[in-house]
Formats: sequence, C-alpha cells, structure tokens
Amino acid sequence: MTAETLRRMGPFRVEVYWFNRRVLKKIEGIGDLNAVRRLLALWAGGVMLFRDGYRVNPYGGQNDDWLDLDRNAFSTSGFKLNRGQIVGRALITKSSNKYLVDQSNREGLKDTPEKAAFVALLGETMEYFRGFVVQIDEEISRANRVEAGDALDRFRAEDAKLEEIMPALLALLKTTPDGRLLSKQVKDAVTSLREAASEVETAARAQELERNRVMHLASVGLLIEVLAHELYRATAGGLKTIASARAARDPQSTGTQLRVLDAQLRTLQKRLKVLDPLSTNARQTKEEFDLADWVKDIVEGYATQNARANILIRTVVRPRGAQRRVRAVKGMFVQIIENLLSNSVYWIRQQDKYDRSIVEPAHDGPIGHITVLVEPEAGRVTITDDGPGIPEDRRELVFEPFFTTKRQKQGRGLGLYIGREIAAYHGATLSLGDEDDDGYIHSVILELGHDD
Repeated sequence: MTAETLRRMGPFRVEVYWFNRRVLKKIEGIGDLNAVRRLLALWAGGVMLFRDGYRVNPYGGQNDDWLDLDRNAFSTSGFKLNRGQIVGRALITKSSNKYLVDQSNREGLKDTPEKAAFVALLGETMEYFRGFVVQIDEEISRANRVEAGDALDRFRAEDAKLEEIMPALLALLKTTPDGRLLSKQVKDAVTSLREAASEVETAARAQELERNRVMHLASVGLLIEVLAHELYRATAGGLKTIASARAARDPQSTGTQLRVLDAQLRTLQKRLKVLDPLSTNARQTKEEFDLADWVKDIVEGYATQNARANILIRTVVRPRGAQRRVRAVKGMFVQIIENLLSNSVYWIRQQDKYDRSIVEPAHDGPIGHITVLVEPEAGRVTITDDGPGIPEDRRELVFEPFFTTKRQKQGRGLGLYIGREIAAYHGATLSLGDEDDDGYIHSVILELGHDD
C-alpha cells in the first residue's frame, strides 16, 4: 500500500473487548448463564463494521471471518483471540472515508486499494491486540505462579526452624505412652516432607535442563531456516556460474567465471565457519576468545552474505583497539547478533518500501545503516539501525514469545524471546536502548555478566 492510498482511506476507530468464555456467569439484568451465552452468540463474531452508526453487513457476522481471526488464532499460540471471544466494531464515516464505498447490493465494501489497506491495517491492529492479551495473561500467570525454587527456599527456612525445636518437642512427647506414638508419627512426617522436597528439587533441575534443550533447538531451528535459504541462493549462483563457464568458448571468460565461483564459495565457507559453533558438539563448549574479534567475524560474515540488501553494516570498537578476553559459548553470540541483524535488515527494507511509495529516492547510496558497537571494557555490544524503530510502549512486549508485527509467514515472534533466554542462560542480559525524541527505540544492548 502507498501513502496516498492510506490518505484516501481516511481515519477510522476500533473498539474491541475480549472475554474468557470459561469464566462466564449469570449477569444481573441479563439472566442466567444460558441467557448470557445466547446474547454473546449474537454479538461475538469478531470485528463488525459500522458507517455513521449503521451496520455494514456481513462483516463480523457469525459466518464471516473477514480479518482471518480464527485462522490466525489457531495457527499461533494466541488461539485465545478467536472470534468466539471477541466483541468489537470498526467505525467509519461517509464524509471521512469516501473511498470505502458500499457495494450496490449493500453487502460489504467494493474491492479497492483503499479497502485492501483498511483490512490490512485492521488485521495488524488485531495482531497487536493479540500480543497485548497474551502479555496480560502472562503477567497474571506470573503473579499467581509459585516457582519451585521459591517454594524450596521457603521449605528449607521452615525446616531449619523445625530442626531447632524438634529435640525439645520429641522429648516432651516421649513422657507419655500416647506421646511416644505421636513422636514417631511426627518424625515420619518430617522425613516424608524432606524426601518430597528432594524430589521436587530433582524435578526442577530436570525441567530446567529440558527447557534449555528446547530453547537451543528452537534457536538453531530458526538459524537453519536462514542458512537453508542462503545455501540455496549460493548453490543456485554457483550452478549458474558453472553453466556460464561451460557455455563460454573464450578461455579468458572461463577464467573470469571460475574466479567468480571461487569468490562465492569463499563467502559461503566464511559463513559456515561463523555458524560452526552452533553445531551439536560445540553448542555447550565454553572457550576463551577476544570479544571484539569474534563479533567482527560474525558481522562481517553476515554483511558479506547480505551485500545485495544495499544496507551498510559496520562494526565499531570503542575505545579503538580495546580487547577483552571472555570465556563463553561462541554460538551464543552468533545466535543473538545474527537475529538482531536480521531484524534490522527486515525493518530497514520495510521502511525503504514505504519511503519509495511516497517519493523516489534522490540518490543511489545505502538504503539504511546498521552499527554494531563493541565496548570490550564495559562488556557491552549495542546494535543500532536507522529503521522505523520500536515504540516505547512495546519495550517489553517485543520480548514475549510469539509476539510479532511482521507479516504472516515472515516472522514467528521467537527471535528476541530466544535471544533474551540465551543471554540469561549465560549470565548476560538483552534489553532495548533509550527512546529517541519521537518515542521510538533503535538500539538493542547485549551486556555480559561478570563471570564471562
């Protein structure tokens, strides 16, 4: 969609309410539970459309999923945001939305670029709302959740108090026949509690180990997807070069084609070298290396492989020439930094598409810039780009699993979540930088722990 299409589409308002069907109950003035359900069945169909107060059918009807809410819901973790749990409406007017025209039979809007933009924006709005619902649900779950470690700490504290009074208590109980029996029951109960606590501790350790394994597999899976695309592109280019060399009758031309193939293979080899620490054998192996040198290798390999994006990617070490030896899993840096670079490249491209829809660029320079600042003395790596940025109100939301504002099939909402989890596993942190004057964030910061 172009900026002109958006202007012609005009402003609109959306009101959406989400409810949990599992906690429905009778409501005074409406009736019992069945009456409440019948009322919701009439209105809960997704987002309806109203123009100047009048309903535009069939949008939001029981058989009309015009925003694909149900399909999107059941294909993601946010299945709770389906049409059966939403009451909502979009409001437009005849005067402000002249290009959103009713069909002659009054059944819906005519298919125009403005309608397509309207539906797309509503869909993105609902996607954002889905992330908001998931975030709130997670916050409620965290508030009500009792972590195994916290429960064990509380048990140990109470057990220590019990240990202090047990001798006196048992001595007092043994003074009578009934007390001696009760004394044995108390000791058996305490022993059982301690055994149960030990089992919980063992289960908690096993769960954490399994969580780390799943996290690693998910992160490697995301990178394999990227690598598969790059391998396909590299092999396709190589085969094309070989075909050109075979077809050429000029030895000089053949030599040129072979040099091109050599350069392509060297680029791929460098890329695979950077990704090697992600192999099964190396993924948990800590080794000592220089922070700045390794980050530069990662960035250079990524920039070389993505040179066609016409985005300037550079590494800056501050202070210049500073070094810091760290002992860590090298693959950690590959997973986090490559994911952040991929995000930056994606959004710079989206910004460029939007800019081109407004006015043709006046120069042929880079469409965007990404700077990777390495501060060895502070143990910090900051990735900054000049893309559209992240709104301040999404500072923490973007780290939630499955939250994404990318188009369908272009993002799964796991990159930043997995990046933060990997960082935390290694005693590091991953966070967003400060917002600019317009309320947008353009930097992501990786800070190492003290035990690197």
